[in-house]
Amino acid sequence: MPVCLIYIGIQSLFRALSGKDRFIFAADILFSVIAALISFFFMVFYNNGRVRLHLIMGEALGFFVFMRTVGKHLLALCFPAADTARKVLGKMLYPFVRVGSAFVNIFRNAGDFVRRMIRKRSSKGISVEEIDKKTPDKAKKINFISKILLKIQNKSV
Repeated sequence: MPVCLIYIGIQSLFRALSGKDRFIFAADILFSVIAALISFFFMVFYNNGRVRLHLIMGEALGFFVFMRTVGKHLLALCFPAADTARKVLGKMLYPFVRVGSAFVNIFRNAGDFVRRMIRKRSSKGISVEEIDKKTPDKAKKINFISKILLKIQNKSV
């Protein structure tokens, strides 16, 4: 029963965050991992390090019976509450989403501008070497660190 309540809680949480099927599928995977870890450590702790098949089958049977009887009624109560919470949070966070999307659009437009400039340069046939020849020597970057040899000659290692 506690495992089923954890499942219903995770399903409701993911449904409140996003009602999309891929997130609910992610909730199923998350639940499977959490339930497996809880079950494994419980069995190892109470059975002197032995994992017993009849306990695993009993948990699985109990989970499916609970979900077919009480669980479907709990899900029927939790899913509308999760949908309502998602709508309320969506309306409360709408100004933040607008501001965030404005910042994203600014950076997206800047990236598009840079891509257009690169395409213009490459379509004109100007290579990087030609650009380096056109820039004066003072404007070029000075490399203070010369190449470091990785292998030292005349040394046996």
